[in-house]
Amino acid sequence: FRRCKRMYQLQHLLGLQSNWSSTAIRYGVCYHGIQEGFHQHIKEFGWNDIPTALLKGLTLGKKLYEKESETKQFNDDYRNFNTAAEGMNRYLDHFAADQQYVKILGTESKFECPITADNELEHKILSRLPPIIFTGKIDLSVQMDHMNWIWDFKTTGWILDKVVMQAGRSPQMIGYSYAGERVLDFKPNGVIISFA
Repeated sequence: FRRCKRMYQLQHLLGLQSNWSSTAIRYGVCYHGIQEGFHQHIKEFGWNDIPTALLKGLTLGKKLYEKESETKQFNDDYRNFNTAAEGMNRYLDHFAADQQYVKILGTESKFECPITADNELEHKILSRLPPIIFTGKIDLSVQMDHMNWIWDFKTTGWILDKVVMQAGRSPQMIGYSYAGERVLDFKPNGVIISFA
């Protein structure tokens, strides 16, 4: 609104949107779909049939990729379904030992969590505001070596070392830790982040 009142009117009041969309977001949606389909199958049937779990993941990822592609135009580049499938292949190679000590507890868990005061200062601040509801979606929850964790998948085209360094201070991850112990049926030990 501050930058251009006319653009605000066209986009937000009249609902006009560009025909172009983000190639990076479409890739991320696809990769998350592959992970979701794979881990949902593992959750339901165990680690005995990884090829079927992979097929489920690739099928869901392809479906989401095509759905994203239906109504918008993209600047096509390397961030496509084939690259997402290759990324999943590398993920499976890297985490090949998971089946020995990881149990899938949940996939793609949407949540709504009220932000509440934990001390007097927070109570003083929050009492002057309307109720605040933190919403999100936890990609995966796992039990690993008898400890429960939230597992988040990140896709990025940026400098990986910098993204990894910033992730520990990410408001999203801090929020997931806060919400996790309030909305899940267990208290997570923390958040594991897998970068692609």
